[in-house]
Amino acid sequence: MAFGLAHSAWALHRQNIKAQVENKRLHVLIMTGGLGDIVAADPAIRRITREDEHVVVLARPSYLAALDFHPKINTKIRVDSYVQALLLRRIFGLARWTNFHEDGHRCNMFQISIKNPNANGINTANYYTDRTLADVYSTIVLGKRADETPRTYPDENFDAQNFLSRIFGLDKKPILFIHTQATAAVRSWPAEQCRAFADMLLAKTGLNIIELGLNPVLAKSKRVYLLRDELSLGQQQELIKRATIFLGVDSGFSHIANAIGLPCVFMLGKYGNFSNYSPWKIRETDILLRAQGMLDEISPKTVFDAVVSLLPTI
Repeated sequence: MAFGLAHSAWALHRQNIKAQVENKRLHVLIMTGGLGDIVAADPAIRRITREDEHVVVLARPSYLAALDFHPKINTKIRVDSYVQALLLRRIFGLARWTNFHEDGHRCNMFQISIKNPNANGINTANYYTDRTLADVYSTIVLGKRADETPRTYPDENFDAQNFLSRIFGLDKKPILFIHTQATAAVRSWPAEQCRAFADMLLAKTGLNIIELGLNPVLAKSKRVYLLRDELSLGQQQELIKRATIFLGVDSGFSHIANAIGLPCVFMLGKYGNFSNYSPWKIRETDILLRAQGMLDEISPKTVFDAVVSLLPTI
């Protein structure tokens, strides 16, 4: 913790000097949540940052690359926890600081809830009440719901089509991108049900499958590719743009697919105090499958029927 804080403080000190050379004010964004949080915060980031600012984001190492190509962010600095970010705020108090976390947000490392009275009334008990995640972050930092949908910023220099040709050869079948294993087990679809769904899909349709995420549950085959960490997040976003349909749970990749505007099948169950929430803006080309409790209530056949129902509209 001490080494990480010292390293981050030195990096932020250098950015402060750079801001002064540019005759700009240093603006630091605290965003220590997950990938979905970073994607959903995009409308607020675009609204709250100004041209006369040198914008630095503090984020956890796994998600820094999601911001590699964001036009409003000048620099990214690694922090390992929410507490570390708040300690940096004490050190560099003269900069402009924007904390994207709700009041009572729990630190990922120390598991303590931290007050943020400037969150415009958004707290851990109400943040998902009749709001998308983009609305949550816009309300926290701007006091109003998001007036735009999130955008993604992929690595457009990545040759996604060449990558697909390499993994699937000359096979031009449509592709289902799938991510059913969220960071929290309560938001994940059981592995055995995911495998049963994939077997059904491969047997009855011409879709190929790319499974996203570091912990895949499917078996690699001629028509199933497990991406893991083979590509950067920027490259993965460029690749996901080639999807025919996306299937996912409440995870960062679902936020990416939704921001891209892909036809999506989403699966949601009860999460904490929230039983009827939606992290995304649901479009006419999306299907939301909702369980009253855990996601194991949603059968492979139900998911299969939902995915197939989207095929004629594409």
